[in-house]
Amino acid sequence: MKTVQFLSEKYDEFLNRINILERERNSYLERINSLQSKVDLLERTSRASMIEIRNVPKQEAENKTTLSNIVKTVGEVLSYPIADSDIRDVIRTMPKKNDQNASPILVEFTTVNMKDNVIKKTREFNKKHKTNKINTTHLKLAGLPKPIYIAESLTTSAKQIYYHARQMVSNKEIHSSWTSFGRIFIKTTDSSKPLRIDNLENLRKFRKEFEETVMKQSNNSE
Repeated sequence: MKTVQFLSEKYDEFLNRINILERERNSYLERINSLQSKVDLLERTSRASMIEIRNVPKQEAENKTTLSNIVKTVGEVLSYPIADSDIRDVIRTMPKKNDQNASPILVEFTTVNMKDNVIKKTREFNKKHKTNKINTTHLKLAGLPKPIYIAESLTTSAKQIYYHARQMVSNKEIHSSWTSFGRIFIKTTDSSKPLRIDNLENLRKFRKEFEETVMKQSNNSE
């Protein structure tokens, strides 16, 4: 009898310890999320006037003048003039290890308004020219036409969220995903309201809901 009581007490002790550890874990996660949010805010603020121009082949003897000229040519294509005085800085980012693709060009404008207008004009141009979206030919670059992608410069965590959101769009788990002012938004259906996604946990919730819906539909059809 004493053995049973001893085991019961030990079980309660272990259970209590597990509960304490779980609470501590949740507390640490909250602190980590809070710190991550602060880091994201600082990074998002620093990137507020930046864009990334992706898939531009690297030029021979490339320098800041070469890159600035590419940015100004983008403005000409979009019918939105960009002057040297509008560009605070422009660099070609370091390529990833073993990545054969051209690394993105990072452009920092002097105002957030300039960045927003370039993004807006890019979307308008591509919408108007669906079969001939902005590409290397428009930028007067040699070689076969390659699509050029112009987008907001996202924080590290936002890039991760957006990557997974685009995957969910491709898998038809959600209707659409886009960025605005450095944040990620989705629509679960064509008629649903836009939802802001601040972390991957939010995104996982929608994936779980989608999987549960598919399972219910499958069970109902049997």
